[in-house]
Amino acid sequence: MWGLALEPGAGPQSGLRAQMKHWKAILPIGVAVVLGLIPAPDGLPPHAWWYFAIFAGVIAGLVLEPL
Repeated sequence: MWGLALEPGAGPQSGLRAQMKHWKAILPIGVAVVLGLIPAPDGLPPHAWWYFAIFAGVIAGLVLEPL
């Protein structure tokens, strides 16, 4: 406005956006770890439950688009 040229995204909310990107990257990993630590349901082998936990983490990552 008065001869000051600000870069796009530079401002008070740019730090908040950077923090949101970190949460978007951490949340899918958290989903996979939490589900992996829950005991497998009866009749389901533990390795199948771990694969489901990884699958759920991948889906959470696709929904949140952290990159």
